[in-house]
Amino acid sequence: MRNTVHFSPVHRALAALAACAALAFAQTRTPGEQPPASGVIRVDVELVNLLCTVQDRSGAYVTDLSQDDFTVLEDGRRQPITHFARQTDQALTVALLFDVSWSMDTSLNAESDAARQFFRSILRPGDSAMLVGFAAFVALWQPVTSSAQVLEQALDQVPEVGKALRDKRMSVLSKTPIPGPRGGMMIAIGGDGGSKLFDAVDLVSTRHLRQLPGRKAIIALTDGKDEGSERSLQEAVRSTLAADAIFFGIEPKEKLGDRMDVLKELSSKTGGSAFNIDNHTTLDAALRAIEEQLRNQYAIGYAPPDNSKKGTFHKLEVRVNKPGYTVRVRSGYVR
Repeated sequence: MRNTVHFSPVHRALAALAACAALAFAQTRTPGEQPPASGVIRVDVELVNLLCTVQDRSGAYVTDLSQDDFTVLEDGRRQPITHFARQTDQALTVALLFDVSWSMDTSLNAESDAARQFFRSILRPGDSAMLVGFAAFVALWQPVTSSAQVLEQALDQVPEVGKALRDKRMSVLSKTPIPGPRGGMMIAIGGDGGSKLFDAVDLVSTRHLRQLPGRKAIIALTDGKDEGSERSLQEAVRSTLAADAIFFGIEPKEKLGDRMDVLKELSSKTGGSAFNIDNHTTLDAALRAIEEQLRNQYAIGYAPPDNSKKGTFHKLEVRVNKPGYTVRVRSGYVR
């Protein structure tokens, strides 16, 4: 598809994707691709890599443990740890997902400002990030980049999407780009035709994060409602696990109930956390808590046993051989 609108080089990634991102990302499976049996994502694993955090009874992170303090169980059987590091300095990739369905129109300004500060604080040389918007479609707003300047300019576009939502300028099935505040374009994907959270998590995991090395985190700013996804909650969890990614959910509109349960399920199964913005927790505080968790991780690796059955889900458990400590880690993997 040829884009006849001319943009600055800085916004070319956004602009080029604007004409086709909704179409490309609306398809949750490529033509001819068969869905995995029973929603299972199969990966070849030579080394199982785990990122975990440990907290004491007060909630403070414990960062001075040694390899001998940990026990790793796969399907209930102890596994010898072959790789271990405290406060890992592996490169970090963050995928930030914005829910741009009409129910989220008033929060996008605050979200873009908070995200800007979060990236400034957490991203170090060698780290990278990407931006995705989802509603009735899923659209890649900014591909993975390590450029702080490119990220900031992409975030500058987000409030314009919120303004278009409030003005009802986005039709439910619109694939037409709208002008951003600095001459770039953002794809118009908002509306009340869906909120494809599970598809967004699945696509980001399988098409972008899975092939990347290092640490990976998905942060979704959403009310937790999924409407119209082809993928299920369980498939979204499996895709995140297959990508070795950690999911964090932030509900920014002070709504509790079943929707928080969805975010808690995604986060707890992958080793992350879920936050509800209310009188006790601000958006900035939630992002700071995520930053703190990502900065206080242990990296643990082991070789899967030769007799472990391939093509099945293997349950993981990490224990600390000291009383009073809580470990947060992903629930398993598919070999």
